[in-house]
Amino acid sequence: MGNGLFAVRKMKRDRKRFRRNKSEEYVRKVLKAEKKSDPLEGAHMARGIVIEKVGIEAKQPNCFDEATELLTTRGWLRYDEIRDDEEIFSYNPVRNRVERERILAKTVQKYDGEMICCFDNTLDFMVTPNHRMLLSVMKNVCVREAGMMPGRAMFPRCGVYDGGAFVDEVKALAKFFMSGEIFCGICEMGEDAASRVFDLNIEQRILFVKMLMNGCSCFNHDDRELLDMFHAICTISGIPAVLEDDSVSIQKSTWSVGGIRRVEHYSGVVWCVETDNGFIITRRNGKTLISHNSAIRKCVRVQLIKNGKQVTAFCPGDGAIKFIDEHDEVLIEGIGGRKGRSYGDLSGVRYRVVAVNDISLKELVKGRKEKVMR
Repeated sequence: MGNGLFAVRKMKRDRKRFRRNKSEEYVRKVLKAEKKSDPLEGAHMARGIVIEKVGIEAKQPNCFDEATELLTTRGWLRYDEIRDDEEIFSYNPVRNRVERERILAKTVQKYDGEMICCFDNTLDFMVTPNHRMLLSVMKNVCVREAGMMPGRAMFPRCGVYDGGAFVDEVKALAKFFMSGEIFCGICEMGEDAASRVFDLNIEQRILFVKMLMNGCSCFNHDDRELLDMFHAICTISGIPAVLEDDSVSIQKSTWSVGGIRRVEHYSGVVWCVETDNGFIITRRNGKTLISHNSAIRKCVRVQLIKNGKQVTAFCPGDGAIKFIDEHDEVLIEGIGGRKGRSYGDLSGVRYRVVAVNDISLKELVKGRKEKVMR
């Protein structure tokens, strides 16, 4: 009985205080502004129809330093040499293969702050702290931000590009390659002979590399352009290699054990590109690395079924956007931010996709289930 009287007194006192002060908290509570402004209308989840796919730029830059190069169909290029529609070699984590595709966008900006770097015999990178890295921890492949990586992890260095073309005279091609004529466009294969080496099927490409090495563990040559091309061919053939001053040495493991990582201050240009596959092949100081692409987060614009309101929802998981098409029915929920707001580096995005056509998006990304068409 006494507790009830005290509770009533407290409610009466608080009511007087709220009315007297006319505070924002009291106004929101009386008018139910939070519930009215919530598109989900107080529910934990809601169904909607996908209107379009959109890209949301992260709050912080998610880029490499200016010394990092990108593997394209024209060879290794620096950020200022990459065209806006450059065709590159990207890594597809679903197929575990290297594929050719054109970049969607290129980001170049000034940066002054901390960078996560690693310098090792087989590994070298410098990225912003929120850059997402592809790594293996206890034989489990995952994606982590550079600033949140564990102390010991392994990083992929190369991949396999199937190719498809078949050249009858691989020995003749290797001969032109060694003589340097392949780069001046006078060989019998045509002016684009250098890029056509990439299109050899994987068996012929490995045979091509073995012919040039001639039984040795490294390939020596005075021409830097020739070494760069040979290094690129090894990288897309699943052969780990390190470029040095005048040679390309072949390594054993396709995964590199990350050495001691440290934080350094960096002031200069940072850059990255956006791709469909989400992973690109980079090189820094002659050491390759397969890493995540730019800070453009894959999202969808969803129209809710219950009230017709439109919201933006994030698609969690690498390659998750490929399982969502326009006019699909999706189930969304809060992204988990404080007070129902955005979370992490996603500015203004309060929701995420949970299921597509009544199939869990997480199960689709992991390949355990197949998407059901509506």
